[in-house]
Amino acid sequence: MTTKQALIQFLRDNGCFKEFKINLGKFRKQSIGRYIDGVLPVRYIELAFDWRKTRESHESWEKIDLKWRKIAKDLPIEHIAKTGGFIGDCVNDLGHCITKYNPVD
Repeated sequence: MTTKQALIQFLRDNGCFKEFKINLGKFRKQSIGRYIDGVLPVRYIELAFDWRKTRESHESWEKIDLKWRKIAKDLPIEHIAKTGGFIGDCVNDLGHCITKYNPVD
């Protein structure tokens, strides 16, 4: 299963796929596939959009994010290396990261 498939399945299983897709389009003007190309899997939900500015509550998205992180920590990140860009190397479970540039050959 790809990371995109894992994210979509997770969102569907938790009843928030439609809301995630709508908010991502509204705030980032991107599809899920395009958005995840430059983000670590563990941060997909955290960085997608401003939770406070959604119809759903900040607390709702925070619960979903924490649940996702438990799954995402074991997902591969090869897609970032292929596309280049910035990678956040998470140093703890709260997502505090050190960012470095990852150039593409």
